[in-house]
Amino acid sequence: AMMFTNVVILKFLLAAKLRPSTLFAIGQLNNAFHISVYIVLGYFPHKAIIFANAIPTGFIALASVAATYLISANMGPQEQGFAFGTLGAVAGIADIISPLVYSELFSYFGQKYHLPMVPFGLGVMLAL
Repeated sequence: AMMFTNVVILKFLLAAKLRPSTLFAIGQLNNAFHISVYIVLGYFPHKAIIFANAIPTGFIALASVAATYLISANMGPQEQGFAFGTLGAVAGIADIISPLVYSELFSYFGQKYHLPMVPFGLGVMLAL
């Protein structure tokens, strides 16, 4: 889905003269929607919901593309290297910390309060 968005949909959105900041917002809103689908799945576990979630999942890539464009367009070569390096470092740290934090939240709220969807709600808030 993300490849389709980057190859096909992005061309149409750029032809429509959407600003990179708008593309970034579209990507983040779809990310929030994508995460909220997992909350819905907790109450309505249906296969159709899972397949329908592929559409917003594909649009998440717009945020990454827009962020890359904004950095490239607004910074010099030295600043770009620092910015992309920082983004990569932060993403790596988040990849390490996120599973630890979210699994603990999932376990805590699921066992104690019977609310295993709380980590997904936190994810939606962070995406927005």
